[in-house]
Amino acid sequence: MWPRAFTSAPATGFSRKTMAKTVRLEVPIKGMDCAQCAHHVEKAIAQLPGVAAVEVFLAAEKAVVHGDPQQLDLVAIRQAVAAAGYLVPEMPEAPTSRERVPRHFTVLLAAVFALVLLVVVAGEWLGLFGKLNAAVPFPLGLALVLVGGYPV
Repeated sequence: MWPRAFTSAPATGFSRKTMAKTVRLEVPIKGMDCAQCAHHVEKAIAQLPGVAAVEVFLAAEKAVVHGDPQQLDLVAIRQAVAAAGYLVPEMPEAPTSRERVPRHFTVLLAAVFALVLLVVVAGEWLGLFGKLNAAVPFPLGLALVLVGGYPV
């Protein structure tokens, strides 16, 4: 996600008064391969106005920027990272309501599974599955399980 929302957060090395005015911003960065790459990105972001502190994490592929919310500019951070030769990926779009599973579908699916479970438990109590096992040969039952579970 680019960027993570501004949140008030304490940063190391700041006085209590400065911490109250400082925000923390996480920016994903792609293309860093070594510690020197992380150092280049850190220097590029640290030169921007409003930046109080920068931490670049190579393994996490992100930079954590602490600074003044009035002066920090997300576009400037992106441009500084690009000028250093690295990429700040676009923020992925949030899923729309159509992409989410509707609530009634989830309830219907749960009801179907509950009904199947009820039939299995009641059938076991009444001894119906012993008769069914004798009627269906093992290879046919195995084939049905394999075909039904194939995509899994």
